[in-house]
Amino acid sequence: MTDKTVKSKNICCIFLWSILFVILTAADRITKMMAYNNLKDNDSVVVIKGFLSFTYVENKGAAWGIMSGRINLLAIATIIIIPFLIFLFIRAWKSKKYFDLKKSRYLTILQLDMILLLAGAVGNFIDRILMGFVVDFFQFTFIDFPVFNVADCYITAGAFIFVIIYIFVFKSDEDIDIILKGKKASSKKEKSYDEA
Repeated sequence: MTDKTVKSKNICCIFLWSILFVILTAADRITKMMAYNNLKDNDSVVVIKGFLSFTYVENKGAAWGIMSGRINLLAIATIIIIPFLIFLFIRAWKSKKYFDLKKSRYLTILQLDMILLLAGAVGNFIDRILMGFVVDFFQFTFIDFPVFNVADCYITAGAFIFVIIYIFVFKSDEDIDIILKGKKASSKKEKSYDEA
């Protein structure tokens, strides 16, 4: 594969990952605005009786209402986290050439995971900056569980996927060094996998 072909493929992949990020973030924003416009100052709407309702809540803290009222601190934390997620996305992309095909596919899943976490972090960050609170509206009625939103779903799923990949796939120090530092172990033969 020529350098020009690789460059074109990488540009295409960046575009597709960016579109996915925009779609996920937009889905979060649209659902929150729908909740704000239709549920604010209204009673809960039963979706599935005894299981799920739409209930409007203004969350001035983080998940489950922790750190309530510390919007500025949470915004700063998000500003710090976002570059780290972007860094992991780029490292997962660039590290594929150091792994076999099977592990390089898991790196693609890790990239998707970073997009999920980014969309969730950015979605809630936008709420905190524009409104001073995060709009939550999903409520499980069969258990005592905090009201949440689409961005929270992204973050929860992303955290779960990250833990699973870390525990079962990239569990060795050597793997972590390759991903985080770009170090290639001398015992591993370099293979080229340019797909994102």
